[in-house]
Amino acid sequence: MFLERQSYSPVHIEEQSSSIACNSKNVSSTARAPVVNEIECLLRNHALLTWFLFPALASLLANYPPLEISCETGYPNWTLIVVAAVEVHHMYAESRIWSALKSLQTEPEIIVMRHLGVLRRRRLLVVVGLLESIVLYTDIVFPLVARSCDEILTERWHETWKLVPLLGRSCAHAILVLRFWGCALVISIIVVLVNGLLGLARMVCCFGKVQNDEAVTCMVLLEWANAAEAALMPSVALMCEEWAQERRYVFATDRDTRNATKAREDVAFGKLDRESAIALEAFQQDVAAHERMAEMFHFLAVLIFKVFVGKCLQIWMRASFLALTFDSESSQAKIKVAVSCALSALLALHRVFHSHDQLGCAGLPVMLLIVGILAWAGAKVYFAYHCDSHLWNLTTGCAKLPN
Repeated sequence: MFLERQSYSPVHIEEQSSSIACNSKNVSSTARAPVVNEIECLLRNHALLTWFLFPALASLLANYPPLEISCETGYPNWTLIVVAAVEVHHMYAESRIWSALKSLQTEPEIIVMRHLGVLRRRRLLVVVGLLESIVLYTDIVFPLVARSCDEILTERWHETWKLVPLLGRSCAHAILVLRFWGCALVISIIVVLVNGLLGLARMVCCFGKVQNDEAVTCMVLLEWANAAEAALMPSVALMCEEWAQERRYVFATDRDTRNATKAREDVAFGKLDRESAIALEAFQQDVAAHERMAEMFHFLAVLIFKVFVGKCLQIWMRASFLALTFDSESSQAKIKVAVSCALSALLALHRVFHSHDQLGCAGLPVMLLIVGILAWAGAKVYFAYHCDSHLWNLTTGCAKLPN
């Protein structure tokens, strides 16, 4: 029997590699697109609701005098009703997305997710997502609370920084220009831009790439994980991250024995020349390396933008606020600030531990920086109750301010 020798072009190689990702399906090709569209639509809608409603509410509180925030009590308690409405939509959207993701998975993939503890951790992560929404709202309205206390805050903060050696006087001069509430506002704007609007922009650019006849690839799942982080849905993000890691192993030639054996047989029987087989293997390795880099970038971005910028800087400012206004705030306002700091610190540590499992030593410098700032902020809160002036600096200890 004559065996025709076949030479594979790079296009054929890419098609063969794409077919590897399509070898297991839980829904038909025609039914996959509506499910994917539902996932992307729910993620986008909840992100839009969260990142536009909370700043709009803060603008209303800032510009409508009857709703003005006071230094003694902080933000009005009735605004938590709006937060509760967002939380209800969060639970609805998360439930729909979770069911849609499971419908796209095969039974073996669901078993793998269960074995990895993804299904078991869902309830805890839903609670984490709800708490993140509450903390985000308090972070956005925090500059308004600081503005209502500006007469006390800026002067005392200025005097505290003057005691710091080296850069202290330069920072003190900048504080007189920006004011305390201005610094808090800059941080809040950066958080909204980086974690909110940038996340929404990525959804616009990256959503809609899965067609009827295409499988959900590792890169698509990582984009969904990024979108879930922007939508404050850590349960969905975890599912997409673990599923992407499982899909990534499809392209590992040392694990995909079926395709490796098939390639060796084709070479032996003359169906595939050795150069094409080597090119196919190199292509698969390049795809795996690219996906691994995308995965590492995803976790590093979460650490830097969501934890360090979105939580650590806000916690540090809140701890300073508590110390500077310790004698002026009511007990209700102190409780609000302290609870917000504690929740933010717990959420940040949860993110650090989760990212450490995925990044290892690659993310260690950022993790140490995050833990250091959290410890610094915790010390400021502790010494607010133990220093006579309620103020504590890292370089000077308890600050002694002029009367």
